Amino acid sequence: MALLSTVCMVIGGITAAVLSKEFHIYKMQVPAMLGSFFGGIFMGSFSLLIPGGNDGLLLSGFPSFAPHAFVGYASMLVSMLVLVYFFRNTSKS
Repeated sequence: MALLSTVCMVIGGITAAVLSKEFHIYKMQVPAMLGSFFGGIFMGSFSLLIPGGNDGLLLSGFPSFAPHAFVGYASMLVSMLVLVYFFRNTSKS
């Protein structure tokens, strides 16, 4: 059921993009692909450092005043701000 739901979601997204005339196939750019790949690796590996992820932080960490929740959330915010500051998207689209 999970596989069928995932396939239907992807097909629905592509269908919606085609119908809205926003679907384009672009030539693969290796630097962009490598950046996405390594960015995903970093995100996945660093998400292991925060117990429970976002759900654990918001649903159990904050209400129980767990110190790791506040430190984890603050570190996520600071890292996002640093990344946005240093790696702004300056492309004109």
